[in-house]
Amino acid sequence: MSHETEPAIYQEALSIKVGKFLIKKGLDISDSIGEICWLEERKCIGVLRKNPTNSPLKNLLGRLKLCSQHEFIGLILFKSSERCADEQNWFFEVYGRKHVEFLKQLADEMVSAFNVKIKLCLIRE
Repeated sequence: MSHETEPAIYQEALSIKVGKFLIKKGLDISDSIGEICWLEERKCIGVLRKNPTNSPLKNLLGRLKLCSQHEFIGLILFKSSERCADEQNWFFEVYGRKHVEFLKQLADEMVSAFNVKIKLCLIRE
């Protein structure tokens, strides 16, 4: 009796696919509180925009003061009962009105690339 087995199927977690997409767009990724993170399976992924104007500054005593090189501009939720998000209906929180247009364009690109619906919502002024 022969057993025919099917080959293993490779699949990346959704957050890894989206993370790679964001990195190709010149953005960085974070966890839900804005800390840079690895590409791994997550229920949400933060969007960090590089901020070239922030560089280490010297204070009055000549000491270096570190400034963040990134700005936490949004959070994409793939699984959230509170926000009614799932793998086909994402919820995209926007942090700062000045980022709405940029993230709207990014969300439109993701709708096409991932064949999903995205609800974009300004969460913080």
